[in-house]
Amino acid sequence: MNKYLLLSVSSEESMLAVVEDEILNDLIIEDNSSEEVAGEIYVGIVKNVVNSINGVFLDIGGGKNAYLRYDDIINRGTLPTEGETLLVQIKKESTYTKGPLVTEKISFKGKYAVLIKGTNYIGVSKKIHDEDLREKFRNITKTILPEGYGAIIRTESIETSVESFLKELKKLIYESDVVQKRFKREKNTGLLYRNSDLSMRCIRDYLDKDVKKLLIDDKSTYNRMNKLISEYFPEYSKTITFYNEKKPLFEVFNIEDEIQKLYKRKIELKSGGSIIFDYAEALTVIDVNSGSFNKNMSHEDVAFFVNKEAACEIARQLRLRGIGGIIMIDFIDMKDLKRREQLIGYLKKELKKDFVKTVICGMTSLGLVEMTRERTVHSLLYKYYDDCSVCGGVGKVFTLKRISNKIHKDLEFMRKTGNSSFDLTIECQVEVANYLRKYIDLWEKEFGKKIFIKENKSLHRDVYSILLNKD
Repeated sequence: MNKYLLLSVSSEESMLAVVEDEILNDLIIEDNSSEEVAGEIYVGIVKNVVNSINGVFLDIGGGKNAYLRYDDIINRGTLPTEGETLLVQIKKESTYTKGPLVTEKISFKGKYAVLIKGTNYIGVSKKIHDEDLREKFRNITKTILPEGYGAIIRTESIETSVESFLKELKKLIYESDVVQKRFKREKNTGLLYRNSDLSMRCIRDYLDKDVKKLLIDDKSTYNRMNKLISEYFPEYSKTITFYNEKKPLFEVFNIEDEIQKLYKRKIELKSGGSIIFDYAEALTVIDVNSGSFNKNMSHEDVAFFVNKEAACEIARQLRLRGIGGIIMIDFIDMKDLKRREQLIGYLKKELKKDFVKTVICGMTSLGLVEMTRERTVHSLLYKYYDDCSVCGGVGKVFTLKRISNKIHKDLEFMRKTGNSSFDLTIECQVEVANYLRKYIDLWEKEFGKKIFIKENKSLHRDVYSILLNKD
């Protein structure tokens, strides 16, 4: 397997692509100005305790109040009171209608272990089958865990030495101590600690023995990650590489083209079949069609062949699009019960590649597969598309923020390729022009040139031009 990790970093956003045998298998986009990212730790003040829904609402300094379930309170014998200050961690990001979901059971996730506050439990990954090895990890973890902390030993721990395992665990304990000390001093609500940006998640969740290269296009990010890998994960030191070519990193691997496909409603399969995604407020519906595929096969054989191909692609698209919540899949109807079971088994196998918890509930009498995928972060559709003002929300268009980020990346590319001696004019749609004006002063300082905005009412929202002012 040829596996590459591609980390592209700009001042606006960071993007991580996981490419296996020239196929984009995972994509994470982190907006550097995002609020309330899952995993962040906040100081919150209790605003309401609502017994009827077994929860507490807290002001954590953001827009909407955060929601804390009773199950996520460390000492459930004593409920918080109004005005009390709590230390909480984001479990699920806010939506248009709801504030973020938070927990008092704060965790610090490393590559080899997860440190958890408010429990004495030490768990070991189910993928570690050797019982002697499982017991060994439990025992060495017990020796350094503080009172009131538990841990989960991750699968990656079997690839490293005991020394490296303990070194990282001690680092997580130190991070927890820092947070507790800051919390005791802090009197205001708001973000207290961000324990994992995208570069750290890249190392923690994706860097493994199968990775051929980790390519990073930002020098400061490369230096920071290289130092971290050398100190804590030396077995991967030869993997990390600074990418400094003129052609953008994502263009070399055709990632930008793949990203554009993620916003399409219809995905074409190699067999000639297709998958169609429809999004509602409460669930996502996926329809599988056989299309032009037949190859002189019976209907049952065609259905099974296309359904298997679709199952593989659906699992991949769920990861790439960040789809969560309730998902209904309408596979091509098959009468053969054995093949139905085989299809479910195949889908489960493909979903095991997902870091996010997924549960297949079964197949209904109508042949619909019901499943859920844990929703901790926003989907790409939510993040980067607005309801269209023309069609009233039936279709989707890029958000102004996403278009701004794309233009900023183009400006960075122009500077890299030497097109930096002239002032610039950005010609774009009126709404985009109005949005860009608040960034122009910053961009002019960053790129050292005058940047003019030219409105063009005839352009679509996501169409723009960057012109060199040579006169």
